[in-house]
Amino acid sequence: TLFIDSQIVKWNLAGAIAQYKGDKQAKVVLDRLDVHYQPGHGYTSMGETKEADGKYYNSGNKFSKDRFLPVGPVHVENAQLID
Repeated sequence: TLFIDSQIVKWNLAGAIAQYKGDKQAKVVLDRLDVHYQPGHGYTSMGETKEADGKYYNSGNKFSKDRFLPVGPVHVENAQLID
């Protein structure tokens, strides 16, 4: 996710490492997806296992962030499934 933006970005980690090593032609950002609200938490399908497939991404969005007085932890208020 991007800080203070309503987008999810698909990154190419191998490309980021190559660009860090000096390869200016390496493609780091694969795709940018707009979401409805500010993303808070992100979950991938089977993301906490060794067999993570990355087919689905669930963006837990916090649409009232920074609009009210902080009275505790901010929890996810809605979700958006991205395939």
